[in-house]
Amino acid sequence: MRQSHFQKIVKEVIRDVLESTIPCSDCNKRLELDEIKWKRVIRNKKVVKKAFCPDGYRYNANKKKCVRISPAQARKMSKAAKKRARKMKGKMAKIARKRMKSMKKRTSTMGA
Repeated sequence: MRQSHFQKIVKEVIRDVLESTIPCSDCNKRLELDEIKWKRVIRNKKVVKKAFCPDGYRYNANKKKCVRISPAQARKMSKAAKKRARKMKGKMAKIARKRMKSMKKRTSTMGA
């Protein structure tokens, strides 16, 4: 009984999402959902609102909405992430040592 009720609700939600993204009859682009999530972050000791978009999208300030990341930009971001990972690999041992030292100091002064 409960599972069938749950499945019914899931089907309704999926149907609603699919209906909200069906193509327009008079235009080539799809209708858009409001996918921007605004969160408060701290920048230079001040609280600032930051836009968070779904995966594969980025916030465009001019259009004030999330736009799809182009393949060229995605490739560039992927290459930069790999480069950063290579650089961080060498620094992680030092970071881990400092973290362990800090945690030892913390537990000795505060008590476990």
